Amino acid sequence: MPVQVTGPGGSRAVPLTIEHHGRVETLRTNSDLYLAVVALGESEPAQRRSLDDYLRAFWSAGYDHREADALSPGQFLGLLGTAMDGPVPPFDPFWAREDLSHTDGVDAYTVWARTLRAQICDIRELTEAGVYENANRHHGVLAPRPCGVELRPIPERWCNFDVTSYLECGVEGAFGGWLPEFDGAIVDSEPGEPLQLDQLTWADITKFTICGQSYE
Repeated sequence: MPVQVTGPGGSRAVPLTIEHHGRVETLRTNSDLYLAVVALGESEPAQRRSLDDYLRAFWSAGYDHREADALSPGQFLGLLGTAMDGPVPPFDPFWAREDLSHTDGVDAYTVWARTLRAQICDIRELTEAGVYENANRHHGVLAPRPCGVELRPIPERWCNFDVTSYLECGVEGAFGGWLPEFDGAIVDSEPGEPLQLDQLTWADITKFTICGQSYE
């Protein structure tokens, strides 16, 4: 069944499966993935869950895929969806003291998991410093990183603070796929054709995670 999404360009139906050459396939291109992720981010569960809770649930749900070298686009979308209403593990204060930047000889899944834990720590510290509720935060704020905190594998700058913007900026920044007709936009030049997506590696998913934080 398609998901109905309403945005600046009007209402659009987002198919989660696509008919292609007589076969039903799931999420073939980066544009398909973009639309599906945006629909997920605009869903009711996304409006109810804080970004802090979402990222901890995302981290927990990803553990089930730790043995996989890559996920299909459909599996990746399922992972994002699971984090919408899946269990939220408690915050571990050790994460804030952990050297999450250490990646030498570390597998790609672990790099992603450390990246996500670093974001969770940043959000906690942004909240404690009173910066998270800053009315101008969407112009970009710097994570306070208290004295004694080890290096983290993410930028200090944050631009996205809710599930909706995190997902949309993550998918657009990491995979592209936005087309002007999605929002009735007028652009100076035609964007490239949609790109085929077969597998998303943990390195790809790590890029998504970082773009979700700081892509504008």
